[in-house]
Amino acid sequence: MNNKSFNKSYNKSYNNKSYNKSYNKSYNKSYNRSYNSNSNSNFSSNTCYNNNSNFDAINNDSYSNNNNNDPLANWRKKGPRNNRNERWERVGYISRDSNNSKNEDLRQPEIQKQYFKYIQEEIEKIDFNKIEEHTLDPLLASLRKLREGIVSSGQKNEFNIEVFELSTRIALKARNFEELWKSLSYLILTLYEGDVDTSRKKNNKPEYIKYYLLYLICYLPPTNIEKSLIGDSQVVMSKYNLLSEEIKETPEIKFVYELLILFNVAPINYVRFKELYKKANEYDKILIQNRLPRIRKRTLTVLTKTYFTLPTNDIKEWLIFDNFEILKKYLIDSWKELLNNIDIDDYDQRITEEQVILRIPKKKK
Repeated sequence: MNNKSFNKSYNKSYNNKSYNKSYNKSYNKSYNRSYNSNSNSNFSSNTCYNNNSNFDAINNDSYSNNNNNDPLANWRKKGPRNNRNERWERVGYISRDSNNSKNEDLRQPEIQKQYFKYIQEEIEKIDFNKIEEHTLDPLLASLRKLREGIVSSGQKNEFNIEVFELSTRIALKARNFEELWKSLSYLILTLYEGDVDTSRKKNNKPEYIKYYLLYLICYLPPTNIEKSLIGDSQVVMSKYNLLSEEIKETPEIKFVYELLILFNVAPINYVRFKELYKKANEYDKILIQNRLPRIRKRTLTVLTKTYFTLPTNDIKEWLIFDNFEILKKYLIDSWKELLNNIDIDDYDQRITEEQVILRIPKKKK
């Protein structure tokens, strides 16, 4: 980094505590606005989450300096380092009053781009076919720092959109839904709603709105478990109705609407759900899988009441299982919970690779 790019007034103000304090305040206000949205947004709802305690918790604690349970906040890379990596690993969180040096200040556009290049190089080293529970934590931490710098700078441009889209995808890969929401909410409610008019925004907007809606549908707990699988149907529909007709006609949003209708009817049409699930991409499935336990339970209840015997492959498809042994364990565990099967102890023999005996006919007296 060429130090000449920083003018004298910046150098004087950078190390000033009041400067950093005011910048952090502006950052927090800006991010809070992105969560709560604003009255001028075409994709906002001022009251959309007032009744959802889980959302409020995410919203209020996302960047709290007192959030000591955040595994990313205190993450440190272990193992050998090189000089270039050391520079970027020293970067702290703006939201936590970190005293970054001027050469690592992520509020500066040029530093943001250098740091983003470093992140992309780190991504290239990862085998995404072999990721484990915390494999992507370093990436998530780096992307979070960069997002904070972007939000604090208050800029809205194509580069910012690219960063938040990448952050969304990595959070999905990691199944880190808290980081996912931070990325998605700012991307959808702020960056996409800005004056930036680029091919990236035009081409990608339906895809990321889809993830946004799927989060609301599949991740948040249903408000009425008995009648619907949707997190909050009123909120989701209010968001959907605010979309332009052009966006609604895209394949991505049509997919969401089909799922929305399907989840709002009890009992669920498990045949149609299987078809939709097959159409879903990798990221869709990660979000939808949050609802799979409830869907499987409801589907099995319907099948058990309706059929005595079914082909095993059909049940595997309808319950969304690929592995026979996992299906078998799931069926045995589930049957033990059903009242009408309490006295039956031949579970294991009822399941073969060809067929499953769901119910035993009652003996006539």
